[in-house]
Amino acid sequence: MMEKLLEYQSVDAELKAIEQELSANEDRKKGIAAKKFLDGVNDSLAELDAKAAEFDSAYTKYTQAYAKLCEVQQEFEGTAGDYSGEDEIVFIKKKAQELMDELKALEKQIVRLQEEILSITEQYNGLKKKTLAAQKQFKECGQKYMEFKESKAEAKNKIAEKLAELEKDIPEELMEVYKKKRADKIYPILYEYNGSGFCPYCRTEIPRLSESNMAKNGYVSCDNCGRILYK
Repeated sequence: MMEKLLEYQSVDAELKAIEQELSANEDRKKGIAAKKFLDGVNDSLAELDAKAAEFDSAYTKYTQAYAKLCEVQQEFEGTAGDYSGEDEIVFIKKKAQELMDELKALEKQIVRLQEEILSITEQYNGLKKKTLAAQKQFKECGQKYMEFKESKAEAKNKIAEKLAELEKDIPEELMEVYKKKRADKIYPILYEYNGSGFCPYCRTEIPRLSESNMAKNGYVSCDNCGRILYK
């Protein structure tokens, strides 16, 4: 029983090697990276759009306020000659200074917003450029990877046929255990137990009950690494 399963694992190792080769393919990795970027680009664009709308609204508000202040200043300057008393002149100077201070503050805010809007525009253009590059990379790398994958299809099919044939001589219950561990990315799965009291793979101590079960069933799973241990 174990001899057949070991033979199965030996053939399965060929399939595992092809799977690892496909997984490590550079075009596949680049395609995945491009897809990940493209999946998140809409969120990034929405965030930039929200910021742009916010800055645009603030810019409109500040420029309108600036224009109104300029009108007030002009009206104020137009009536300044109507005042001659000392108190009135002091008031005029104070009011004029307040208007100048407000105008300068608004000028600073407008300049800051202009810089923010320019920054958003640069970010948007940069994101658009990256998006076009990612779309191109996703398409080109995806095509190259599919070609590479197809080149391995025949070899994979032949191995699958061998495995299907070997599986016929292996108990269904044991085959299910093997496949589950394979799906859990445990590999290699089978290890010969030498009676040392420790798992030959991870060096975890084997409980006596497990050794008894191994003697009874022919195999047991390591509680730590999950490998199938057999005598």
